[in-house]
Amino acid sequence: MQGQATHRLTSRRSTTRVGPVAVAVAVAVAVAVGLFITSCGVAPLAGHARISAAGTSAVAGPLAGPLAGPPGNSSSESDQVVAAWIAAQQAFDSAALSADPSTPGLAATTVPPQIDASRSLLEQMSEADEHAEGVVRFGTPRVVSMQATLAEVRSCVHDGEIVVSATSGVPVAGVLGEVDYELFESTMESTPDGWKLMTQTVGAGACTGR
Repeated sequence: MQGQATHRLTSRRSTTRVGPVAVAVAVAVAVAVGLFITSCGVAPLAGHARISAAGTSAVAGPLAGPLAGPPGNSSSESDQVVAAWIAAQQAFDSAALSADPSTPGLAATTVPPQIDASRSLLEQMSEADEHAEGVVRFGTPRVVSMQATLAEVRSCVHDGEIVVSATSGVPVAGVLGEVDYELFESTMESTPDGWKLMTQTVGAGACTGR
């Protein structure tokens, strides 16, 4: 789901959701790496990251096909970027389990404009008396480009996170209650406290996993 909403739940993960199912908070940001992220959406519950019923997300399985992109930099800096990316996705997952926009992990791993979009989506879930359930597999995240203060991470994510009614436990109708593979393309920013998630797009059906 850590799409933007950016997610079905993924929509909630990102500042932008693209692909067959577009769900987004309108955000357009031009960054130094030349990545232009546009947010557009059709539903308020689009997502950030996938959420497991236990509050944890899994990183497993290869990124399939040409959409995997070039191998990431093997340096320790790239490893730090990937670790920070995973931490940001898991922070959103944990917050979505209870639809809590005040979860400390968000501020520790995410910066504007992504954190603003994620919090807005979590607030919408809370107001609708909904929360997230399901297991998220983040594939094999790779750093595909890096500059002094910005890095781009790409991964094919199996989004098993769905939105359910907190009262009945029944999945909501439509894409918010469905499972899919999604291509995550994220921009990480180097800060005094380490790498943080700055923007993210989630492409529904834009990749496949085996």
